[in-house]
Amino acid sequence: VSSTLAASADAVFDFNNVNITDNAVVLLSLAYNGSGTPVVNVVDLGAGLCGVQLTNVHPTDPLNSTVKIHFTVIA
Repeated sequence: VSSTLAASADAVFDFNNVNITDNAVVLLSLAYNGSGTPVVNVVDLGAGLCGVQLTNVHPTDPLNSTVKIHFTVIA
């Protein structure tokens, strides 16, 4: 995901995967080499999808590069 997310801002998008169930565990990690400080979290887990929240926790610097999000689904 290429991102220019502002400082202290967040964005949520849907992530669809047939292996996600109501009781699944979705693990996320990220790779990033730019300004700002991105953090990813899972929100709204449901059958076949979950929400992924990308937050820039840096108080002043926006994101300015590609955020690569890695995932594992444990059903």
